[in-house]
Parts: sequence; C-alpha cells; structure tokens
Amino acid sequence: MDILISHSEDFVAVKLKGDIDKDNELADHLERMAGGTVVVDLSEVGRINSCGVRDWVNWIHALEAKGSEILLVDCSPSIVAQVNLVTNFTGHGRIKSIYLPYYCESCNREDNVLYQAEELAMPEALPPASRCSGCEKLMDFDDMPDAYFAFLSNRSRLLLGEAAMHAQKFSLPKALHASKPTFATGSQSLVDIDHLLENTHETTKPPETPSNMQAPANICPWYVHRATLASIALLVAGAAMLAYALM
Repeated sequence: MDILISHSEDFVAVKLKGDIDKDNELADHLERMAGGTVVVDLSEVGRINSCGVRDWVNWIHALEAKGSEILLVDCSPSIVAQVNLVTNFTGHGRIKSIYLPYYCESCNREDNVLYQAEELAMPEALPPASRCSGCEKLMDFDDMPDAYFAFLSNRSRLLLGEAAMHAQKFSLPKALHASKPTFATGSQSLVDIDHLLENTHETTKPPETPSNMQAPANICPWYVHRATLASIALLVAGAAMLAYALM
C-alpha cells in the first residue's frame, strides 16, 4: 500500500492507495500525520483484511491520542463494508463522502458513484438512481441497501450541516490525487477526483419525483448482491466438506 502525505497550514492530507494488509506501514508514518485535522482520502483503497483492520483501528486511535481530528473522504465500498462491520473502525472520526457501487446489466460493467454523507443521511436511506456512463441506462445498486447504509443511522459518524460546509476549506493537494480511483476489474469512477471535498457529485440524475424526493435506484432482485451469492455457495461447500470429514 502506498501512503501519500501533504501538510498545509490548516490540515494534514493523507491518501492511501492499494490494499490494507499486514504490510500497510501505517504506524511508521504516524508522527508525520499527527496533530490538527487529518483528512484521509480512501478512494483508492481496495481490500482490507483482518490484519489491516487491526492496524487501521490502532492507527486511528493513535492519531486521536495525539490530538488529531480525523475526516474520512471518498470512502471506497470496501471501507464502507468495514465501517458497518467494525464498531470502532472510524474512532471519533467522521465520514464526509462515500462511493456507492452500481452495476449495469446492459454493459456488464460496474460503476462507483460519489455521494456526500449529508445527501444520504435520511431516516430510510435508499440508493439514488444513477445512469450508466456507457449506455445511459439506469443501473442496479450493487449491494444490499439495508446493510450498505447501516452506518448512516449513527449520525455522530457523519459530517453534516455546518460542519460539512466548514470542511469545504480542506482542498487536497493535486499531488495526492494524480490518478482517478480504481476498484475491482471493470469498474470506473464517475467522479473526477479533483472534486474530492466539494459538496457535489457528478452523475446523471433523473427528474425529481413529485414529492421532491430523489428516486431510488433499481436494486438487485431479492436484495441479493452477486458477491453474497458467491459467499453463500462457498459456505455450503465448506459445510459439505466438513460433514464428509466427520463421517
């Protein structure tokens, strides 16, 4: 994993690129990051395993122990998954923006669309409608909405209201985002990474519904993510192998 660090008068900008695993080296750069506001760009984080989660949590706690206020921006889907799974994953830090995963059945492609936490923080969050950047057709939300948006119920984890507006001054140096975010094979970001901390997202929006609420995206049948089906198949196979071994 690559760690890019830049200091400014108001904050420290940190960009993590790659997988967070046992070779992450987060602790090695702690002294260069600690103090004041630390803005962490997570748009290019891929997988994160159990060792990575342990080291990440320790790193977050160590930064906070040194007086840092942590702001997480452009969280990739893999980071969102850990936020939902690990209670103390963000420490006292707050999330400003996340990527939502979509799938276009017509093009057989995945897209990740950036949204601000404030746009999604409502009593019953639904994935906003988003059109494919290739064929312009409406895409399916590529996860289970209840699970993906679970963390939104804890508003203390989110950067909202005046705090979100105040955060506009944190503009990450171009040196930290020379490339656009990449995720799984076939994916493509719809958002220019130069807009990391702007309170907008670039995606084609359908007309507003009469109730002035944003229309929800199509959701995969039975709310089942394709990756979830694969996980279920692996569990069944594992159970069968265990039963055979015990015979």
